[in-house]
Amino acid sequence: MKYNAINVETDPLIRGNSEYNHGLSSFLDAARWVSAFFVILTHLNNRMFVVLDKIPSPDRTIESYLWGFVCGFAHWGVVVFFVLSGFLVGGPVLKKALNGQKFNTKKYLVARITRIYLVLIPVLVVGSSLDYLGMGLFSASGVYSEHLEKLNSQSESAFIFSIVGSLLNLQNLFCDILGTNGPLETLANEFWYYMTFPLILAPILYHRSLKTWFLFGVGLCLIISMSLASKWHFVGFVLWSIGAVFSVKRERSFVNSPFVEFCIFIAMLILIRLVVRSSVIFGPYGFLFEIIIAILFANVLCSLQYNKVNWSLLNWAGHGKLGGFSYSLYAIHVPLLMFMCAALKSNFGYGWHDIPRYYHQWLTALLFLVICVVIAWTLSLLTERHTYRVRAFFNRRIGL
Repeated sequence: MKYNAINVETDPLIRGNSEYNHGLSSFLDAARWVSAFFVILTHLNNRMFVVLDKIPSPDRTIESYLWGFVCGFAHWGVVVFFVLSGFLVGGPVLKKALNGQKFNTKKYLVARITRIYLVLIPVLVVGSSLDYLGMGLFSASGVYSEHLEKLNSQSESAFIFSIVGSLLNLQNLFCDILGTNGPLETLANEFWYYMTFPLILAPILYHRSLKTWFLFGVGLCLIISMSLASKWHFVGFVLWSIGAVFSVKRERSFVNSPFVEFCIFIAMLILIRLVVRSSVIFGPYGFLFEIIIAILFANVLCSLQYNKVNWSLLNWAGHGKLGGFSYSLYAIHVPLLMFMCAALKSNFGYGWHDIPRYYHQWLTALLFLVICVVIAWTLSLLTERHTYRVRAFFNRRIGL
């Protein structure tokens, strides 16, 4: 069975000349920035305020209940990120394997490495600088107490190892995260999905030989070793693979109506948020809910791929602009939030694990959100925006 060919260079950043139809392209951009937005809201809440169930009943307000509800979708935003990445990056690789088409390894590696490292390296420098500046200026705030304790007990060799490990995208797999930037763990997982997926498909992508089975073995060993180091790595790979599989799925989706399937996805997301406690989601069987959400979301993408839609919400030009720097926003926001919270706590006495009681707290949270967006957008102008130009440069250098 042949599958419609698709360019393997497609990024999670959808361009105007995308081979996807307009509805799907806009939806992909919207899904990226909305998911990033929910992640940032949650990380902002977890630093500025105490979580809802820790707020005493007399101090709970309508605003705190609504805020607590909205701030419970960060984990599902990460699930959506993995499915999107699998759909856009893994799907084209799987299509080539199923079609027996030639797979350009060099071009694929250039695409993936430039996509990740053009942002990652500046983020490591800027994020670490903010962390150490904040630790030096605002150590009394208590914001960095956990990280200061780790830093004081960390040997020089362990510190260097964390730097090297972060550059190799091994944070929280085989080394500590550098500084406060926990979300880089997710990017590390995603990078290794990029690397291992073609290795596992090597016997299909290339002519079967001892070399291709060796590559398959290398890919399998990487997945197993990293999954033993982090359970989430294996679960994330399953979610990522669901996106890839639905990208090549030719059959019609479950009910063949993008709108109905999107409503089912949203309804299930809200139902899980209201009914299932976080202790279950992050417990040993939480992956079952993650797989359900991944399948429902991937099914929406599949349906949009084969059905043209003209939803008014998808016609907004802002989706492409906001989606265009969502990677930078995701990668840099935690060190920014930590630094701002520490400065606020040191100078004004609030802004770190407070009970939200006053409007000036909400206004400050909104200001922090705006600052994160502006700085991430500025960073993207220097990095993420030039991904295709840098990629073209390296392709020319190696004769592609």
